Amino acid sequence: MRAFGPILASTLSGLLAACSVDYAGLLSGKKCDPSGACAADYACDRSTWACVPANELKPGTTGDGGVGADLGMPNDSGDQPRDGGTGADIADDAAGAGDADPGGDTGATPDTEPDASLDSGPDGSYDTGPDASLDSGFDGSLDTGPDAGGCTPTPHAASVCHNNDVYWVDSCGNIEEVKDDCAGSQVCLGAACCTPATCAGLGRECGAWDDGCGGSVNCPACGGSKLCRGGSCRAVIFVKSDAAGAGDGSSWTDAFTVVQDALDAAADGSEVWIAGGQYTRKGNSAEVARLKQGVNVYGGFAGTETRLEDRDLGAGNETRLVGQNGVRVVVGAGNSSLDGITITGGLFTGGDGGGVYLSNISQVKIANCIITGNSAHWGGGIYLFQSEADVADTVISANAAVDGGGIFNQNSVVRLTGSTVSGNVSQGAIGGGGGIFNDNAASTVTNCVFHGNSAQGAFAGGIYNNYTSTHTVTNCTFYGNSAKLGGAAIFNNINASPEIVNSIFWNDSPDEVYDYPGYGSNARVRYSDIRGGRNGDGNINADPAFVNAGNGNFQLAPGSPCIDAADGDAAPPKDKDGAVRTDDPAIGDTGKGAPPYADIGALERVP
Repeated sequence: MRAFGPILASTLSGLLAACSVDYAGLLSGKKCDPSGACAADYACDRSTWACVPANELKPGTTGDGGVGADLGMPNDSGDQPRDGGTGADIADDAAGAGDADPGGDTGATPDTEPDASLDSGPDGSYDTGPDASLDSGFDGSLDTGPDAGGCTPTPHAASVCHNNDVYWVDSCGNIEEVKDDCAGSQVCLGAACCTPATCAGLGRECGAWDDGCGGSVNCPACGGSKLCRGGSCRAVIFVKSDAAGAGDGSSWTDAFTVVQDALDAAADGSEVWIAGGQYTRKGNSAEVARLKQGVNVYGGFAGTETRLEDRDLGAGNETRLVGQNGVRVVVGAGNSSLDGITITGGLFTGGDGGGVYLSNISQVKIANCIITGNSAHWGGGIYLFQSEADVADTVISANAAVDGGGIFNQNSVVRLTGSTVSGNVSQGAIGGGGGIFNDNAASTVTNCVFHGNSAQGAFAGGIYNNYTSTHTVTNCTFYGNSAKLGGAAIFNNINASPEIVNSIFWNDSPDEVYDYPGYGSNARVRYSDIRGGRNGDGNINADPAFVNAGNGNFQLAPGSPCIDAADGDAAPPKDKDGAVRTDDPAIGDTGKGAPPYADIGALERVP
């Protein structure tokens, strides 16, 4: 077989010189062009997409260039000349061995006959005419003739990712030359080289995370008894009432049996996991559990879990912290949380906060808890003084106090979401607030149900607002609350003017929302269903038609006037139970906003 290196080099050089785009850099670098072409005497090793000397290309290496003709270097594809498809190859080999022209070449040198491999005729492989194979398209050819679809290209019109590098693309969509060589650990993403994030860069110690380049980065696993929580390795301390091991809290087998022992051993940033069971105070402590700064406490475990996500709060593994003999149940700490705990039996008649006591602390979270059967002078269920707390998805029931049977909130901020406040009692003859007593404080109440709360001697079975403060009530339901002196659902005292929207007030006795006259209070109510009516945009006065209010089911029955009647701009995206706001096709939308079909009340009816 004769060598065609010199012929190819001169032919290719002439063709490249005639092109309007400079491909020299493309063909002489380490990368093959999109067609698999390289500079003269070089061939494309498709396994690495690199141009290598032709005589070094290993037998069997794929070398096709696509639809157009290739450079015909020997010793590839099983020692057969490379053929790009419909065009003839350049190699001078045995008849039919890789040739695309009829009958194959049998030793012919490049000619100008109609079946030639390298001519300028209608079937030529390397011409610039209508059927040319040497264009700059994705089919691996290298010309700029009208076979690119009749489009006149404008160079460098855009850029694309190709073979993990950034290439220029002309206005006809043809790949041109390398724009940016993505090196090292970079990947091409969105026509740009992207450097994937590292664990250190993301500030993560553990877990799998988005690397910002379309992939993920896996950070190391935590060692010892530490578990990965939110990208941080946290020490977990275990509590189980019947554990019979070493009692050092290092595992479920060796768990502490007393909650306070675990809290005493906990450091800032650690977690305490408590298995289902009943737990009381340690010795003669004044409380069952005194939280620590930065420590999160979780209950509801079966006692076998290795991940918090494995916990099933509905599986009957109730974790009960029970107060005894006149002690509080929980004393809070800053930047701490309680999750999945039942807090009951707190009896602190000589002071405040029978269930949970929060004083001069912030960033406290209470979630998925039941706070029931506690009593105190102020704040039978929860007491806040100069503190800040988020309470979510929690039941606050059957607690009692002089003021604030469920929650007493003084000079503080409380955000109550997705919760039920029921059967709480205010026993005082002056103040009130069976459910919540707000005194010069701020409160945000969203997606909550208040029912069966009472102020036995004064005002506000549901919520008492006193003095200048900021209060909002959004998509809540008040039903069956009572007060001896008025404001059975909400009572507003001195300069208290809450914003109330998308809420239901029905069957509260003796009235619903009451502003104490002459003291600057004025509740602003809109898009709400309020018994007896009230001025305000979108307000209605009609039976909300609950499914079964007597049994505590405050879902809206079909045809309820509260369906699709709320202000969608103010409504949370989901209701108390997590249902997405849904249009009822059987009801005309009388609400407004986006969406215009949110329901009034805490629960969205899903048809």
